[in-house]
Amino acid sequence: MPLYEYRCACCGQTFEKLLRMGSSDLPPCPHCGATEVKRLISTIARTGGTSDCGPSGST
Repeated sequence: MPLYEYRCACCGQTFEKLLRMGSSDLPPCPHCGATEVKRLISTIARTGGTSDCGPSGST
């Protein structure tokens, strides 16, 4: 299940929620309970990379 990030229109808090792919349901704000939330554009986390910034094998 993907992790989505939301911002509450009422209190302005941001929060994350795991939802099924393709789900159009918006979760209520866990801080104030409001249902007026907006899904934010998030970056994709990349794992398994190396610690150096150059191509593999370069110095």
